[in-house]
Amino acid sequence: MAFTPDTPAALEQDQIAAYGTRFTGRDLHTESFLGKLSRAEAQGLWAAQQKLYRISLDAIPNSSSTYDALAAWAVAVGLSDGSTSYGPKAATIATGGIGTVTGSNGSAIPNGTQMVAPDGVTLFATTALQTIAGGAATLTFNAVTPGAAGNLTVPTTLTFTSGVPGVTNAITLTNPLSGGADKESAPALLARLLLRLQNPPKAITASDLRQLVQGLTGVDRAYVYPRRYGTGTADVVFTQAGTGSGRIPGSTTAAQAALDAARNVGCEQLRALVPTTSGSHDLQVRAVPAVRVHVEGVELRAAPGRRCSVGRMKDDLPYQGPATFSRGGRGWADVSPLRRCPVCDGSSWCQVARDGLTVLCKRIGNGARPKVNGAGVDYYVHHHGARAWTPPPAAPLPTTARASALDSRSMMN
Repeated sequence: MAFTPDTPAALEQDQIAAYGTRFTGRDLHTESFLGKLSRAEAQGLWAAQQKLYRISLDAIPNSSSTYDALAAWAVAVGLSDGSTSYGPKAATIATGGIGTVTGSNGSAIPNGTQMVAPDGVTLFATTALQTIAGGAATLTFNAVTPGAAGNLTVPTTLTFTSGVPGVTNAITLTNPLSGGADKESAPALLARLLLRLQNPPKAITASDLRQLVQGLTGVDRAYVYPRRYGTGTADVVFTQAGTGSGRIPGSTTAAQAALDAARNVGCEQLRALVPTTSGSHDLQVRAVPAVRVHVEGVELRAAPGRRCSVGRMKDDLPYQGPATFSRGGRGWADVSPLRRCPVCDGSSWCQVARDGLTVLCKRIGNGARPKVNGAGVDYYVHHHGARAWTPPPAAPLPTTARASALDSRSMMN
């Protein structure tokens, strides 16, 4: 539990009370010597309590812990930093860039020539010497600046940081870069810590395999499929940081090596796999709101220009139809102030079938004998068929005319 510091005002009052007890009869006014001393001591105590408060937040990993504390916990519990040590994952560089550049034949682009991305910050460097032939050359390069900003897509244009003689200052990317990842964020590190603390390593369980692969450099998420080929087998499918097809890793070598090193005598087969795609797929989604869901705090679009929470769906949405009418409750919808009873115009008690053709009114019977439901409440069944229902006329308002003197005397007699 986090330490809760006192307020400066409360600490000052405590100090004044202590001096009042020790020095009876002395002046304790705010501007007196003891008053000023109490205020100064309260400020010092408050500063000390603030430090204790920060220390208490780092005592157990939580969303309020500092990054340094989370990093220390990662080392303590043995979370891999993606290489050969422990701690948060370091940022990685993007690789695999290929681009074309034009210029005069014979002009050379030395190995290590640096380029910059359109953001003016992310740097890249060529990985081999290239010479212009036929008016153009193909360059291969990797990022120098670590982080996800190096994952450039086609057809981004890069520029040389320093001009190369005989070569135009524009490199058009023809093959995207991938694998760049930012330094592990505090929420991601906390998630790995809690996973390790709540699921300590055992005899190579699914949680162990997931933690093992997710601890590798460049791995964003791992999904474990145990017993896929029988007892003692498991497949681990993992993704890297990025979007779309950029999340598919280019190699499984490191992940497979980690699984092989961790495989115990009870494991017949552990495989590291990457996701595969088979072209685009058209998805059709149909959402039918449930009028009896009572979960507050979730919003949805009920109609153009209107918003309602899930807890108010039964009040805000129109009757759903066509639907199968069935006695027993599933075919009924409660009335509300926004969906009033078509018989009595009431906003409660009554129910309407989902097809809108049958009404269970609790107030108006139109001469029919009432029925009694399971709760002992009388109700009347009204079948409208396909006819439009006309609401009953409103009852006349009570008169406010005063009685005559003759009527008053007649009543008294």
